Amino acid sequence: MTKTEDWRPMNAAPRDGSRILAVVHRSEQWPAEVELVRWGTPRHEAEACWYTADSGPSSTVVFSEGELACWMPLPRPPPGL
Repeated sequence: MTKTEDWRPMNAAPRDGSRILAVVHRSEQWPAEVELVRWGTPRHEAEACWYTADSGPSSTVVFSEGELACWMPLPRPPPGL
């Protein structure tokens, strides 16, 4: 089970292209949610940014710095898998 203290501030998130879990702030339309993201320069973007790690080449979902609240590393797979 994930504990609140497992979440870390976004300014401490790795910007090396590794995949992480990040919380997207809630909005008027949507509740807060967790996304699998990475830092990098996706196709069709001019600068590096946070984007969903499962984005396709023609449908990249990009997040601004202020949209992501906090992050945590991915859990390790269970032993033997």
